[in-house]
Amino acid sequence: LRELLQCYVVARGFLEHARGKVNGVLDGAVERLITANPVQLSACSADGRRYQALREVVETVVMDMGLHTLLLSALSAAHQDEDARIGCAMLKLADALPEEVGADPAIACDLSSAIAILQELEAQATPLDKVDVLRRVARAIS
Repeated sequence: LRELLQCYVVARGFLEHARGKVNGVLDGAVERLITANPVQLSACSADGRRYQALREVVETVVMDMGLHTLLLSALSAAHQDEDARIGCAMLKLADALPEEVGADPAIACDLSSAIAILQELEAQATPLDKVDVLRRVARAIS
C-alpha cells in the first residue's frame, strides 16, 4: 500500500490498470490477515460472505489511509469535461419549477433534508459509505 500511495501515478486511460492494482492490494491484505490470524479468521476463507465482509473492512481502512484521495483526484481529472457539462445543466435547472421541466406540479416537495444529506457524499472514502449516504437520501425523499 505504501508503494502504491507514494509511487503510483494514475494516468488518463489507465484507470482499469489502477483498479486491478487496488484490487490486488486489497486482496493481498485480506489474505495476509487470514494467514496471520488463522484461528480468528479461518471462517473467512471458507465462507464467501465473511470474506467479503472482511474485505469491506480492509477497503475502508485502506481508503482512509490516503488511497481515496489518490483515486478521487485521478477519477476527477479523467471525467472533468463530463462533470463540467453536468454541472452547467444542473445550474440551469436549479431553480426550475416542476412544470418548466414537464413534471406534474403535484409532485413538488421539500428536498432540503435530502440535499443536506447528499452534501456528505464527497467526504465518504469508500463505496460502501457512499452507498449508505445514497440510501439515507432515498429515505429522506420517500
